Amino acid sequence: MNTDALPTFILSTKENSYKISRWQERGLVRKITANLYTSNMHDDLDAFIHRRLFELVGLVYPGAIIADRSAFEMSPTTGNELFIISDKTKISTFGKYTVYPRKGAAPLPDDIPFMQNLYQPSVARKFLENVKTSRRYSSRSPRYLSKKELEEKLENYLCTYREEGFNHLRDQMRAIAPALRLEKEFLIINDIMGAMLGTREAQLSSEVAQARRSGDAFDSKRSILFTRLFEGLSANR
Repeated sequence: MNTDALPTFILSTKENSYKISRWQERGLVRKITANLYTSNMHDDLDAFIHRRLFELVGLVYPGAIIADRSAFEMSPTTGNELFIISDKTKISTFGKYTVYPRKGAAPLPDDIPFMQNLYQPSVARKFLENVKTSRRYSSRSPRYLSKKELEEKLENYLCTYREEGFNHLRDQMRAIAPALRLEKEFLIINDIMGAMLGTREAQLSSEVAQARRSGDAFDSKRSILFTRLFEGLSANR
């Protein structure tokens, strides 16, 4: 048998584990993670995993939701970590990448199918779930955005969608909070959003959110563009 006769990815089960062991001995397959193998024997394994990481995660954690910090970044952290919601809670390593699952609510109607076996959370869900905090991390990177990072994401959203869109986002979070069991987290982000709009009193951590509350909000994207324009004009003098 050659590798062309085998599927690219093979999940090990009780029924096929013996066959996989024999294929591995013959150099027909190689291990990616605990129970996942590939018949791709010619590509560099790390590069292959990097290209197809989300596909691999979906095979090991079917139906999982890209979650928490990873929901915003949609890529591994600088520590090569990815965070998901899954019924399976065992941590898996794919080459240099580590996937940290946690239990949580199943996909909601507004969550978006991603790849073949995964979901991206709705915008409202990813904001709401990042209000959570964890006192213990087995990962090198924080699982959730910091309060400062969360406020900066909210400010970017407000700049893009203006106050009407911002309030609509808040309504969406209010609607899904019970299904996620995040009613307390909604109250927290509701206060943050209200403080940014000047309608509530709450402590803000980021400079952009504080500037928004004081009426001196600035568009960070425009600031970058103006900086680049200034640098370009200066270089041509």
